[in-house]
Amino acid sequence: MKIRYENNKEKKEILLTNKDKHLIEEQNLVNGNFLIFSNTPILENEYKLILEKSDLEKVAVAEAIVDLNNRILELENKLLEKEGN
Repeated sequence: MKIRYENNKEKKEILLTNKDKHLIEEQNLVNGNFLIFSNTPILENEYKLILEKSDLEKVAVAEAIVDLNNRILELENKLLEKEGN
């Protein structure tokens, strides 16, 4: 949830109103100041991202292993062909 504020008084009011949520980011941009809240604690969010990244890395490693095994089979077949000739 992203909430825009104009001054420190508004910021404090927003923080008090949303004290049941977790402030994950504050943005001070040209087009305004924003507070970004989450219902999930930031550590839990980071943990989920780490798990997702870990899963993607596992998939990448598995794909690399399959590619290497295929290449090994190709080279073995070429070697067998040369030995047969």
